[in-house]
Amino acid sequence: MIVRSLILFFIATSAIGVADAQISVKDSVGKILGLSQPDTTKIIALDDYAWNLLYSRPDSALYVTKVAMDLAKELSFSEKKAAVSLSENYTASILVTLGSVYYLRSDYNSALHQFHKAMKIREQQNNETAIANILNNIGLVLVAEGDYSKALDCYYRGYDIKERSKDLKGQAYFLNNIGNIYENLNDPENAMKYFRQSLAINKKLDDKSGVAATYTNLGLIYRKFKDTDSAIYCFQKSIDLFRQLNDGFGLSKAYTNMGHTLEDIGKIEGAYNYYSQALVLKENLSDVAGMSAALSSVGNILLHQKRYEEAISHCREAFELAHLTRTLQNKRDACKCLASAYESVGKDKLALLYFRRFAKYKDSLNATDKTQEIIRKEMEYRLEKARMADSLDRAAFEKRSEVERIRTQLAHEKNMNIQRLVLSLVGSVLLVVGVFSFFLYRRYKITEQQKKTIEEQKKLVEEKNKDITDSIRYAQHIQTAILPPGSRIKECLPESFVLYRPRDIVSGDFYWVEKVGDRTLLAVVDCTGHGVPGALVSIVGSNGLNRTVNEYGLMKPNSILDKLDQLVNESFRQKNTDEFIRDGMDIALCSVRPAGEKFKIEYAGANNPLWVFRKNPKNTSEPYSFMEVKPDKQPIGQYTPDDPNTPFSLSELTLEKGDTFYIFSDGYTDQFGGPEGKKFKHAQLRKLLLDTQSIPLTKQHDLLNRKFDEWKGELEQVDDVCIIGVRL
Repeated sequence: MIVRSLILFFIATSAIGVADAQISVKDSVGKILGLSQPDTTKIIALDDYAWNLLYSRPDSALYVTKVAMDLAKELSFSEKKAAVSLSENYTASILVTLGSVYYLRSDYNSALHQFHKAMKIREQQNNETAIANILNNIGLVLVAEGDYSKALDCYYRGYDIKERSKDLKGQAYFLNNIGNIYENLNDPENAMKYFRQSLAINKKLDDKSGVAATYTNLGLIYRKFKDTDSAIYCFQKSIDLFRQLNDGFGLSKAYTNMGHTLEDIGKIEGAYNYYSQALVLKENLSDVAGMSAALSSVGNILLHQKRYEEAISHCREAFELAHLTRTLQNKRDACKCLASAYESVGKDKLALLYFRRFAKYKDSLNATDKTQEIIRKEMEYRLEKARMADSLDRAAFEKRSEVERIRTQLAHEKNMNIQRLVLSLVGSVLLVVGVFSFFLYRRYKITEQQKKTIEEQKKLVEEKNKDITDSIRYAQHIQTAILPPGSRIKECLPESFVLYRPRDIVSGDFYWVEKVGDRTLLAVVDCTGHGVPGALVSIVGSNGLNRTVNEYGLMKPNSILDKLDQLVNESFRQKNTDEFIRDGMDIALCSVRPAGEKFKIEYAGANNPLWVFRKNPKNTSEPYSFMEVKPDKQPIGQYTPDDPNTPFSLSELTLEKGDTFYIFSDGYTDQFGGPEGKKFKHAQLRKLLLDTQSIPLTKQHDLLNRKFDEWKGELEQVDDVCIIGVRL
């Protein structure tokens, strides 16, 4: 039944492709063929059209490519030699497009056949650029078939061509693919090296497609290292870029990888959504192997949710598709899911059947892994040998080049001597010198004028730059004026510190202190963005906090946040429209007042927590205890009337003299640095504060400042930093 449904699926897909081609694609092809242009122009237009359809509608791309091929064959019958040459050129281009279509449809034998036919034509033409591109495509197919040794050979040959021609974009592409080989061979260090080289070149060229592909590959390496935050960051970057590029093939891979990462950390619903989106894209691309993998992934989620019948349906279809494409890994994953699902519904015979199949495919893959390790060692030996041979060849080539240069120089000097004997007429020499001097003088005047123009433009740019910088520095004075002075904070809270480090001249973070009777209100606020945009939002936030206390008379932190949420959204709503600016802020807000020998603390937070440290009795194993008061998981602002925030909750604590509490933004913990370029993270900040509880807060402030600089090193500061520490 499943095999028949699969056949019907292919028939339906083909029918949809043909019907669509008859309605739109076929009409477009007809218009191209009906143009009053040479056949060569029509072939180019058809090939370009097929390439544009390649990732989104591969069946339609196949149809257009075959029409272009038929037209190229007709051109080859022309008696003119030039036309035959043109026909071969267009035929090679169309063969590459056709091979790419077959590759996306997982028909690897047909893909290789088309690429090798194109390679034969390009080698006869000695077209190295085209040869390198075909080597890349052949490598992709060989990787899909698991022949990594031959694939790596293709990539290195292609990279050498791109390096000789100084084609940076081509170099980046091959570096990325070489990294993929090492990643498949479980050599993440080498893979990371090549991916980073590729990413640096792609960023330099502003090549979004290359950057997206490299971020996907870096995410896979970070996932292997169990660095989940970095993996999610890389996959999200690639998803955003692939969406901009409308690249369905790349987007489907990024969705799948994001799903795996979320499943690793137990975010099942999120993983299910990404797997489902990947499955839809794979179906649209007719990527049979990809459909099989996506169906197994969805099936595993359904199994986890105890939706056993749905899991069985998905994984049976995944197994049939994997059988058609002869993909061992997909077969293994589908059988593992089916064995567990059948066992859960009490069908023990079927569970045993699929478990045995799972064990068989797993053993086959383990054997393949051992073979790949042997291949990897063999490749390392071959590469080192090739590098040595290449070094010797280059040395011999340089020696021959030096000899040839000396010979050429001697011949040139001999000719010059003969010319000097012939040039006996002084008048002719003077004439030549005079003409030459005239042109030199003219060139000098032009150069002087150009230099003057450049200097004027440079001066204008510098003046504009200075005006902009002066304006931002004046904005800094304005923002500084809204911050409480240091004396004000020390007056309210004698033993305290504020660590405040804007990323730019002006900041999106700010701190706020207000004294009302015996109550001290203090807050750390992290506004959307940093620099000038964040500073503008911070003024709205500071004004809103002042109004909640001074105008509305609110004292409870949760009531203040509810009112601030309303004021911020009213400020960002555009007049006479229903549109909202989706900017807001995260905040931790505390109220501190004495209660006899102790202190009454009230706290409310929007995404930012409150940390409390207390000294333990002497007979305990740990000198200090730690408590975190969690915030509400919603920001101030950033909602619409259809999706309002819920009221903020209030937490009340009684603290003792000597207790220390902290409120902070996420700029310190999100800073990249250290030996591996990773985030500082909350756990490391908590340990740093815990280890330094015995020292005065002024020294703790200096230590935090110094530790931040050491961690950041030569990297840029990624966000504004604000931490307030108070010891009671």
